[in-house]
Amino acid sequence: MTAKQVSVQIRRPKGDDPGQVTVAYYVLRGDELVMTRGDGTPVDADRFTHKLRPGDSPDAIAGVMGKQIRREALKITEEQERFYAPLDYGNSDYV
Repeated sequence: MTAKQVSVQIRRPKGDDPGQVTVAYYVLRGDELVMTRGDGTPVDADRFTHKLRPGDSPDAIAGVMGKQIRREALKITEEQERFYAPLDYGNSDYV
């Protein structure tokens, strides 16, 4: 089964910072979304599967789950991810 790819924004571009994105993959099996690797093999079908309801956006759900998979792979929390993001000093005449 061919996995669908979705780009997920980690950090918005701002000023000289180009931002950051990651890529997540998923397949649809009937009304279930299963997060996968690029080759279509499930990441962890017990934890990263979502039963879709009418009106659900598979790309949006895969994006949220993709961020979680990325953080787990890097062994960081969402708070740590924000903490280590580049600082924005704004426009300062003192720099």
